Amino acid sequence: MMHDGRLNNLDLGGLLDMTTTTKTPSITVSFNREKETPGTVRYTEDVQGEEKLIGVLYVQKNTAARLGNPETLTVTLLAGTPGMGA
Repeated sequence: MMHDGRLNNLDLGGLLDMTTTTKTPSITVSFNREKETPGTVRYTEDVQGEEKLIGVLYVQKNTAARLGNPETLTVTLLAGTPGMGA
């Protein structure tokens, strides 16, 4: 088989479907802007009667600015294997 830089009609035995059929454990948490510190913006977890999962999140001011200085953030944590690019 000649290689021309493309995969044409190549059967990989389902290898390409591994990421879509395996559920990666994840947690999604919402945060509210609380205050600014000298170099960061402090966000606190938005919980009402529930156990905190993370608590406080500090975001660099330049990163918050790139996001438009939002009042709220949503963060999703994905479990992964080191080196696998979770």
